[in-house]
Amino acid sequence: MNTLNPDTHLLLCDLETTGLDPRDDLILEVGFVITTLDFKMVAMFTEVVDPGHQIWWGGLDTWVQQTHKNSGLRDAIDNGKGRDVGDVEADLCEWYEEWFGEAKVPLVGSSVHFDRGFLVEHMPEFAEQVHYRNIDFSSVKELCRRYNPEVYAKLPRKKELHRAIPDLEDTVGEARFYVDNFLHATRG
Repeated sequence: MNTLNPDTHLLLCDLETTGLDPRDDLILEVGFVITTLDFKMVAMFTEVVDPGHQIWWGGLDTWVQQTHKNSGLRDAIDNGKGRDVGDVEADLCEWYEEWFGEAKVPLVGSSVHFDRGFLVEHMPEFAEQVHYRNIDFSSVKELCRRYNPEVYAKLPRKKELHRAIPDLEDTVGEARFYVDNFLHATRG
């Protein structure tokens, strides 16, 4: 496979977790999408993570319990559809290397610093493969809200399904909106 240029491709990331603290909480699902700069999908990686004996649903925050029940993620995990985090990380590292080789690509997402914290804690080998920089569209959202409220008012609503790939689809839609309506980037 030809290695993609990290200047002409984006690596979008979304994780579903048991909470907000990477030291105390666990990854339940990972999703990564590689796109061109105009957000055409090139490749996708997604896996449900089995936290094994480490999880006790009743001990989680009520919002987290309800969210993962409603999204179907809890059922997927309870029905054995998840894989060990170490196995998922190994496959993710291999997938990344197939597409980007040794290049270090920034992580792109919505509040992607949150996802990076979990990657550093639970998938440190993969976290070392990617660039230390983030491209965070939640920051762009806040800039748009403050500097151009008229454009911000037209922002498409997210589905917020709390599953990695649908949430990434929301992020791609939001990113396209900002590029076309707020950032006015020239694409060629």
